[in-house]
Amino acid sequence: MTVSLARADSGVGHTLKSASKEQYSQCEEQEQPMIHPLVRDVKMQVDEYVLQNWDFQDDDSRREFVGQNISSVASYYFPSALDDRIYLVSRLLAVLFLIAESLIQFDIDDGEEYIEALEDAVKGHWLPDESIPAVWMLCGIFDEIRAQDYMLADDIIETAFAHLRRFATLES
Repeated sequence: MTVSLARADSGVGHTLKSASKEQYSQCEEQEQPMIHPLVRDVKMQVDEYVLQNWDFQDDDSRREFVGQNISSVASYYFPSALDDRIYLVSRLLAVLFLIAESLIQFDIDDGEEYIEALEDAVKGHWLPDESIPAVWMLCGIFDEIRAQDYMLADDIIETAFAHLRRFATLES
């Protein structure tokens, strides 16, 4: 399609080529964010897992968690992840988010002590306390990560706990 533009006062005319509807729709499609194809199923399963196991203060906290859409974050960050791994990463990010949120109640020293205890449990230095969801959920997720890629698990542990330590110092 060609459009002619002319300025009446100057006598100068310009001819512009505009994109066809097909070209425009292809451009629009490319601007859509990539997302993992299992995002809905992942969100549903991760939300269910967290809601059944995390010790929320009340129903409003539960609704707030679901409303924040944390369970879908990994599907946007890793749109081409292997199907079995996207569930693990989504659960990990959701649990790390909840742990980070719980750090708000601690001062810097207590937060650091809490993070060290979690890290020791994840690394297998002591058995996870089944009465503390943050501990056993995180240990379970890392056990699954180790089962899939043992070498990568240590790097993920280090990164996760570095993030929690940074968050703890920002919040205090």
